[in-house]
Amino acid sequence: MHRHRFATKMRFYLVAIVLVLMCTFYLLFFAPKPKSEAYTIEEDFFKTEHQEDERSNDWTNESSAHGLSQHTMKVVHLDFKGGAPTLPFLGKLLPKLAKAGCNALLVEYEDMFPYNGILKNVTSKTAYSEKEIREILKMAKNSRLDVIPYLQVFGNLEFLLKVKDFAHLREFPPSPWVIATSNQHSLTVIKTMIAQVMEVHKNAKYIHLGAGEVETCLKCRPKNQPFLTSLQRHLLDILEWMKQQYPYTTPIIWDWIFSKEGHYFGINTHAYFTRNIAKHVQPMIFSSVGRDLNSYQTSVYALPFRKVWVAGAFRGLSISPRLTPDLKKSVDLQMSWMKSLKMKKHAQVVGYVLMGNARRDHFAVLGELLPLSLPSLFINLVYIQTSMNDENRVLGKFKQILECKHVQLSYAVTKDENQLFKRFDRRITLEECIFPGSDLFNTMLQFELVKNKVDIAVKQLKASGWFTFYHIAKNVSNTFVLIKETPRLLRLLHEVKSLKHNIQVLLWKYTDTYSANEWVEQNIYPLEIILIDVITNTDKLVRRKIWSRRPM
Repeated sequence: MHRHRFATKMRFYLVAIVLVLMCTFYLLFFAPKPKSEAYTIEEDFFKTEHQEDERSNDWTNESSAHGLSQHTMKVVHLDFKGGAPTLPFLGKLLPKLAKAGCNALLVEYEDMFPYNGILKNVTSKTAYSEKEIREILKMAKNSRLDVIPYLQVFGNLEFLLKVKDFAHLREFPPSPWVIATSNQHSLTVIKTMIAQVMEVHKNAKYIHLGAGEVETCLKCRPKNQPFLTSLQRHLLDILEWMKQQYPYTTPIIWDWIFSKEGHYFGINTHAYFTRNIAKHVQPMIFSSVGRDLNSYQTSVYALPFRKVWVAGAFRGLSISPRLTPDLKKSVDLQMSWMKSLKMKKHAQVVGYVLMGNARRDHFAVLGELLPLSLPSLFINLVYIQTSMNDENRVLGKFKQILECKHVQLSYAVTKDENQLFKRFDRRITLEECIFPGSDLFNTMLQFELVKNKVDIAVKQLKASGWFTFYHIAKNVSNTFVLIKETPRLLRLLHEVKSLKHNIQVLLWKYTDTYSANEWVEQNIYPLEIILIDVITNTDKLVRRKIWSRRPM
């Protein structure tokens, strides 16, 4: 009996062991493998992004596309925070942009948008009216150009935070640059701003929310939330709100917030942040030097994005203000990007944006004016649209669009003569062109010549040894030398005054009166003052007829 029970137990144990071994074998070789936390995040991210793609109204349904393709949008940034264009100027410009291959406009309104309600005091007195904004959208639609509104959600908000109404929302009280993301009222203000812009842009497929100034939010971290910073919560609240309010509009933000830079400045780039913010947006990568997009993404992003935007620039690349853009620098940048984007191994490039900052920030001086930047804009646009490696073909298309009888490039000596535009000097010679702003462009070239003549004349006079600070202070000099120089100085002053009038009248055709006057005050008045000062002092020195014995 006991022997029978023992045999029964043994059979039971053997069966159990066999079952355990079979289950183990199945789990090891046939059952789905458990995912690690990082892997789970990545899979969930792609699943969510795919769902987001279904709701977003992209220009192409080719979700499998990689790199640059025929579906990649060519986008031009119009920055209204400096030298905002007049409607007649835009009416002539937009069709030419479309002809050159532009598909969309990235419009940065800043204080030129007609905000109302609690935001009425942040609007510029020279802002567009709502009727004018709708007219701009109509002109864009007629030229088959999409409009992507461009706003800021925490940095570069000087136009908002400078006024008394919102000064209490500054992250750093002495400076109106960054909004305090830990203040709940900040979220209300930003949502109101977005809502008013979206009310006019009801059919916008995309909206750019900025979010590039992560380094300004070192103090944005709540004391009781070590994992989720207030900046993350602020941005996430905006994105989730937008998903509910505008489900068919895809937000774009600058890529810096996902990069190593963000991590260095206290931004958590791991699980929660990636899952709950990255799934709502498409990143835009800007570089002033060009990058290998694949290696760049791999090195800076916590997760790979299936869709990205890249941005070069056609103006605003120089630190100090210039009359016209640095053509060589901008073309070299586009060449660098295009070389990388031809590789099909990385993310789909939804759009290539040519940025054109009108000024570095709200308080900075005006940069290159839009009419003076059009040659740079069009030659860069033609290049990224056609991706031609033949310099003559690019120039031929460029000449056709600008309706020029002749286009000539100035070359710098270099050993590398095979790379397109590698030999570009800073100057491009355009003769008898008919593009919007060509009259102002040609007049500005005259101004540049006169400015150079003034600089040379004043430097030569001061270097001569008869017109120094010492001579002016002691009221003593060689009057014979100064008398010979006076007519040249008077002619130059007359030329400057004449050009000032002509330029001011022309500027009124292309921008508002305030911006026109601002440019004249920044660029021509200083030249005029220098000449008047030199002429006044030379006249004072020449008038003296009797001198005392030395020492003076």
